[in-house]
Amino acid sequence: MNKTKFFALLAVSATMFACGSQDGSQVELKNNTFFDISPFDIIEAKFNSTIVKVDELNDSTGNAKLIEGQKSSSVLQFVGTNTSARGLSHFKDKTTDSIVIKNVENSDEYKKERIVIYYSTLEILDDIVNHENSIEASAKDLDSHLKEKSVRFAGALDFKISGNMVNFSDYYKISLQSSDTLEIIIKATDELSVKLKEPVWNKTDTTFIAKKGIDNTFKHVVGRLNPEERGESAYFYIIVNEDNLKEKPIPYTLSVSIR
Repeated sequence: MNKTKFFALLAVSATMFACGSQDGSQVELKNNTFFDISPFDIIEAKFNSTIVKVDELNDSTGNAKLIEGQKSSSVLQFVGTNTSARGLSHFKDKTTDSIVIKNVENSDEYKKERIVIYYSTLEILDDIVNHENSIEASAKDLDSHLKEKSVRFAGALDFKISGNMVNFSDYYKISLQSSDTLEIIIKATDELSVKLKEPVWNKTDTTFIAKKGIDNTFKHVVGRLNPEERGESAYFYIIVNEDNLKEKPIPYTLSVSIR
């Protein structure tokens, strides 16, 4: 065998040995896009293997942080760096952003220099700072937020204790006409009740229970309004309540549409 063939064979053998010297899986992210999430959500980045080290976390606005104690897991969890009055973490609302994690190493000692997670958040229409919409007189008006007669947003029953407990209810109002069909979809981290309060002359209110962790859908067909205001609209109130006084923040998403 001449020298050229010998060294070529040696190089191929060395390459094959190097490639086969490390078992296990490369670092791969299974999901990297999270669109139209609630700002109160936890972003769960799922990997194909156990992650043991992350050197650096960056996002363009300083809007996210890694939950502590995430090593030795195939899932990394991220929450927003903003906090509500009761300390409920949340991402900036109504925004599109990304999270960059660098030098990610798994239990098989494979490393990836850079991984990017993309996300966008819903708007928070609930007043989580001053809780002004916790009474009917200052209900949040949804009319200006409707796009194609529909709106989806985030809120939270975020109890602040300072002598008295507040914000066990959130009030929203929407103007409806006779024969409109109102559809409400709510999803919350705990059980809530939702009350639809009709104009005073109708004297008919409806309450339904929204179960924890699933989309709860409620539809209501508007009947005849005050005869003196035929053809006009009237305000209906959507009231999100926590009836059991659990004294813990309960984030929710609420979709409201008119058909």
